[in-house]
Amino acid sequence: MPKVEIEKSINAPREKVWNFISDIKGAPDWVVVMQSLVETTENPLQEGSVYREQSKIGPKESVTQSGG
Repeated sequence: MPKVEIEKSINAPREKVWNFISDIKGAPDWVVVMQSLVETTENPLQEGSVYREQSKIGPKESVTQSGG
């Protein structure tokens, strides 16, 4: 299974960053490989959250489930 890892330094308080990335419904706007959010259990993300996304990395498209 291919793995994509992106690292970025952000000059902001941890709480502000977490609030931004845990708003999963906004993720397709900033996760470059995520084409759409298929479904989610709740927003914002928390322990036990599950979501499915449609992604495209290069020519490969997939629907994956994260969390749970």
